Amino acid sequence: GAAGAAGPLHCFPGSRGGSGPEGRASQTPVSASLQSAENSKGFGVPPHLLDPVSSAAGAFLSTAPRAPLRFPTPAPKPREADAEETPAAGAAGEETAAASAAAAAAAVAGATRGHTLEHRVCVPVSNPAYIHAFNDELWITQFGLRRWGNVVHVPEANSVTTFLDRVNHRMQRRLIWPNSLTHVPRGTFPWAPEDGVLVCDGFLAPGAGNGGVYFLRGMDSPGDIQLQRLTPDRRGWFYHKAVLVDLRGDGSYGVLCARGRKPLVGAGSGELVFLEKPPGWAARGESAGPWKETVLSRGPDVMFDVIDEDAGDGVIEVYAAEFFAKRLSKHVIGLDDAGRVALRSSKVIDDTCGPAYGVHLANMSGSSAGVAEGSTNTARRRESPFRCIGADLDRVATHVLMTSHESTYADAEPTVPKPAQRWLKRARFPFDAARSMIKAGRSLRNVGLRARVSGSGCTEDGGSLFSYPIGGGLRHIVASGFRVRGLSINPGAPGFVYAFYPRRRHDPEVSGAQGGDAKPYLLLAGDCAQAAYVLKPREGGGADDYDVQGVIEVNGAVGSLAVCYGSRIENALKGFPDARSGSSAWEEVESEAGAPCEDDADEEDDWARILVPNYDGDEVHVFKMALR
Repeated sequence: GAAGAAGPLHCFPGSRGGSGPEGRASQTPVSASLQSAENSKGFGVPPHLLDPVSSAAGAFLSTAPRAPLRFPTPAPKPREADAEETPAAGAAGEETAAASAAAAAAAVAGATRGHTLEHRVCVPVSNPAYIHAFNDELWITQFGLRRWGNVVHVPEANSVTTFLDRVNHRMQRRLIWPNSLTHVPRGTFPWAPEDGVLVCDGFLAPGAGNGGVYFLRGMDSPGDIQLQRLTPDRRGWFYHKAVLVDLRGDGSYGVLCARGRKPLVGAGSGELVFLEKPPGWAARGESAGPWKETVLSRGPDVMFDVIDEDAGDGVIEVYAAEFFAKRLSKHVIGLDDAGRVALRSSKVIDDTCGPAYGVHLANMSGSSAGVAEGSTNTARRRESPFRCIGADLDRVATHVLMTSHESTYADAEPTVPKPAQRWLKRARFPFDAARSMIKAGRSLRNVGLRARVSGSGCTEDGGSLFSYPIGGGLRHIVASGFRVRGLSINPGAPGFVYAFYPRRRHDPEVSGAQGGDAKPYLLLAGDCAQAAYVLKPREGGGADDYDVQGVIEVNGAVGSLAVCYGSRIENALKGFPDARSGSSAWEEVESEAGAPCEDDADEEDDWARILVPNYDGDEVHVFKMALR
């Protein structure tokens, strides 16, 4: 079939190298390294959140036999049938159970066109949530209902800087639920000569709704760390993403962010907000007040992406997810006649897409010169007069990728108590199912079977990945069938989407139109589907036709992913005493796809590394793309 007749490559936890609980118990604790991020004073943190060798993490590498997860690849529908979709088209189809109850532990399937996935290293990290690779250095956020939020920086092997360990008790209580980070290079602000990060905080969870946007600085200078709040203290608002934008061309960056709010009674809402530094703010340091706030538009509440489609029109374009309104929208921002940042126009692209969540602009043409028909984003146009930190305004983009974060539960495993199975089928937020599970002494983490996820041309019940041509066009289903496996607060799947290339040199922006692979691969964080997905371009397919060809399955939520090139982060994590080498903790099982192999040793290592956090399993994994 279009996905490859050889089928996916299946890998599973092996029994070598002390991969079971006994092997892990003898390892050196990491209390002085990654686990030092914990601060449980007066917070009642349960032991399994503090101990990297607990039963929760140990079960992940259990040596019990595993049943392989083999997903049948459905035959794709003709492209003409898919093109008949309108923005109002809904999901249809019945899910087919494709896994057994014995598959609740981790597994990997990873054959992509001409490439495979190698598991390189695994490191214990408590509750890894959002993960980033800035300048080949690892950044992780941590949060939970029973702990303060934290930011962890891993610049090199055996070197960890944690926010909670470096600040006073008053500052510790500022971060509640840190989400995405944006790296701010040194020199961006005259008053902050060192590197820093923007931290978006807050979530739709009990006690986590009062978030904000912070500037974290001084992580490289012991004793000088500061956490400066940039947003006014508006109760009930939470923030997921922020970028720096200079619309005047004079280096005066402001913060563009989206925020959401959901009262106990009534509908949720969102806002696209711009923050500007007031005069004299820098001199007041940590005690400084908030920046000046301008609400640009109502609706955006989670993720967004920014681009300058036409460098000569004096505006930038923002494509935003509206989770509560269940819409994808576009907003045009520029300066008004008085020189103030203002909204020029807004329009709804799709209001039948379900709960919009992740948004990413990608070049699906496979060339630095390719653009979507009707788009003003012309090939290699002159550089934007504006500057943005956190998004590339000058890139070529042909499509908007958006995930619909559905709370569709997978079919219950056969061993789940019958009352819980009945509630899972009836309830959207099955609290009664949770009570039934707790009463039976069962974990709430792995309740549902692994669901089949399909690529373009097929429709499965559950969350989806959609694509929209920039400049107008029909919505296209890139992948569907993402379903929630565990019982939790406001669960959904899938999460965020990313475009990447197996090697840095394959990127047309790096190598030109004659680069290696024509189109990017896609990477999806499954979130409560408890997996990460690699999608490859379909041979002979359209610009946005993809097949799900690699599945990295873990036993916990995968809230975000990161891609970096080269071995620096991998080697840094391998340098920790409690790191587990991929070659000893994972082993391949029989597959026609062939074994992974190293590239020419004389060539530069520019292969992509995929960083996968397992939130509930307290671990971070590194996988490497390689030649099959």
